[in-house]
Amino acid sequence: MKNKKTGETMDRLKRYMNKVESSEYEKNAWDNFHNGNKQVWNKWAVRQRFTATVLKPYLQQKGVI
Repeated sequence: MKNKKTGETMDRLKRYMNKVESSEYEKNAWDNFHNGNKQVWNKWAVRQRFTATVLKPYLQQKGVI
């Protein structure tokens, strides 16, 4: 039997990863960068690195994606 809380957590992580990797999210970050708001761009860049180096391999190991 699958743990309901674990399944919900994995679903939440997948939604987060999909949002960070979305082109709309990236476009917003780059628009902020070009408008001088580098703080928003830096947050996006950190989230992108976290997703690529930690979250995606973890979810692949768990068989979620």
